[in-house]
Amino acid sequence: MIQVLIVDDHQVLADGIKALVGQAEDVQIQHHAMTGKEAMNILADYPEIQLILLDINLPDTDGVKLCHQIKKAYPEMKVLALTMHHEPGFISRMIKAGANGYLLKNTGKDELLEAIYTLHRGEQYFSKQVTDQLVAGLQNPNRRPNSGFIEKITRREKEILQLIVEEMTTDEIAEKLFISNSTVVSHRKSLLRKLQAKNTAGLVKAAYEFNLLN
Repeated sequence: MIQVLIVDDHQVLADGIKALVGQAEDVQIQHHAMTGKEAMNILADYPEIQLILLDINLPDTDGVKLCHQIKKAYPEMKVLALTMHHEPGFISRMIKAGANGYLLKNTGKDELLEAIYTLHRGEQYFSKQVTDQLVAGLQNPNRRPNSGFIEKITRREKEILQLIVEEMTTDEIAEKLFISNSTVVSHRKSLLRKLQAKNTAGLVKAAYEFNLLN
């Protein structure tokens, strides 16, 4: 029996996955975590868990960080990213964090079970749509679908973008980089313009999309 943990902050989606996979005799989903912290607590309490269905968007962290944390604590754990994000930047960062597979949430029961079985055998699984996105990202690394090329991001802007993703405030960034608050604000405005983002969440998403992080 393959013991599976769902990590997703949408109860309806988790219930839907349970209903789909519950029909398989050799797959069992008994645990569901809605935050990264809850996921780590469940893994500590239930060592029989073998595979995790992991979303990228979580209230207290993101799937990339959590995947890295899980793999560090449980190297043999199989992690299947199950998310709506199909951008090459998200996919590549999840792979670098140790994910064994990547699947989009529009998948059906048969493919989801196939992915679970494939990971359980010690192999990797990436849906065709995910593979196509990776290839497209390699061919056009600085191109967002249906948009133009982004402007060149300076070294300082990349540093500030990295710290924004790490959830540092303007004051903290200024102190860390030994620059003024107004300089941080100026660079942030430049990043918003270059990455066609409206707010901090948009900057974080674009950072992953264009693979701009270290």
